[in-house]
Amino acid sequence: MKNRSLIRQDEKIRLLLITRFEDLQLTQKEVVEDALKHNYTIPSANLNRYLKNNEAGEGRSSLSEQQVMWLCQRYCIDVKIIVTAGSYSNSKAKKNLNGKEK
Repeated sequence: MKNRSLIRQDEKIRLLLITRFEDLQLTQKEVVEDALKHNYTIPSANLNRYLKNNEAGEGRSSLSEQQVMWLCQRYCIDVKIIVTAGSYSNSKAKKNLNGKEK
């Protein structure tokens, strides 16, 4: 089973970045240069691959989760991951784990 990245492979984040770059009239080259000015490396080919097709996020030479988070922070896109735990029943959990009812 491949590891999935909640951030890097999120379609909404990718589309928000694309929209933000368009709104700011930034080329990919300008985004890469901006990152370098802030001592952060985002390879142009990787950014291009990420923005063109989010499925490339699984492949080699695409953006890392950290790079996507940096872009979101830099271009004011809030990313929040909310984890909640519902009500818990010990007997129900044991039943689910054992695959049989007691």
